[in-house]
Amino acid sequence: MKRFYLIVCLIILTISFTGCLTTLYPFFTEKDVVFKPELIENWIYTRETKKGSIFKGSILFETINHTRTTELYPGIRQIADKGYLVTWKDSNGKSTSQEFVFLAKIGKYFYLDFYPAEMENQQEIDKVFKEQFTKLHSCYRIDISNLNSFTLKRFDGDFVNELIDKKQIRMSYEKNGRRVITASTQELQEYLVKFSDNPKAYEEAYSCTRTINY
Repeated sequence: MKRFYLIVCLIILTISFTGCLTTLYPFFTEKDVVFKPELIENWIYTRETKKGSIFKGSILFETINHTRTTELYPGIRQIADKGYLVTWKDSNGKSTSQEFVFLAKIGKYFYLDFYPAEMENQQEIDKVFKEQFTKLHSCYRIDISNLNSFTLKRFDGDFVNELIDKKQIRMSYEKNGRRVITASTQELQEYLVKFSDNPKAYEEAYSCTRTINY
């Protein structure tokens, strides 16, 4: 029963990105990465979807402990000290997921690249089983208002798929049950620069404030 529960957790982790823009490659290069220590904090968020649904919870930003860097692929591992470990929590304070996050300046905006990290219960799942799943990147535009608040806007995968189907953009992908974007980092950055000011490009928004204001 315990093994079954752990497997379900991993599957949920893998499909939890449904609806948002997920990619095989990161949205950033090493030269794009910026570290802002003021993000190291526990933030309270309100999340609003396109359909008007509102959810509340918290998001904790921490530095990445060296013991966790093996979960990053080698090209990113060398800049782990410039990244964050983010823990999402529900309104009851229960941790629901963890991700490695890198802040990057691309064009005129800052963006956060999210990449799944394994929570303690997921680390117990057989290595062979976990290897059947591919971890994907997702991207948020971050607008920092001041030291006490910022907003996150998550890019919408359905919007990208519609553009591809209508041949309005060229973006590499593979399709096996569902479409997986395999575009290079350069292609992804071109997309961000072109559509970041288009409100239709975003799936949902998060309004985040510090737990304690200074």
